[in-house]
Amino acid sequence: MDEKDLATLYKNRFPERGLARKNEIWKVICKNYFQKFVGRNDTVVDLACGYGEFINNISAGEKVAVDLNRESRQHLSAGIRFEQVNATELATVLEGQVDVVFTSNFLEHLPDKKTLEVLLDQILLSLRPGGAFPDHGPQPALSAGGILGLLRSSFGADAPIAM
Repeated sequence: MDEKDLATLYKNRFPERGLARKNEIWKVICKNYFQKFVGRNDTVVDLACGYGEFINNISAGEKVAVDLNRESRQHLSAGIRFEQVNATELATVLEGQVDVVFTSNFLEHLPDKKTLEVLLDQILLSLRPGGAFPDHGPQPALSAGGILGLLRSSFGADAPIAM
């Protein structure tokens, strides 16, 4: 999908009239659930950040938003670094620099298991030792060829994977 089509897709999926309410919902979700995965001094990445609902509402030492849609940048709060890069190339800009990589409703849109494997490798390369990958999405065991099983095999059976 080219950049113009991607921007149009976002505008259709996330109409302006609903953004404020969506942001209020994410404030509650971040405060009451996701904040436990992100330390106040951590570097956190919001992978496929969309309009920044997570990254704008999480507390962290450094915040990085990653998306292919350059228009995502205009929705980010001040102080958030934006990287317009393909998720499967994450480590090219963040190798070994990240404590937490977060994504929401993204993995199920990957085209196949091979792309998921490449993405997981990039996430592992980006994370510091002891880093975390909390994922938020629908039916993780069933999407993209069994995401939960692949995550467990990539990160280890005891890895702190929150879904």
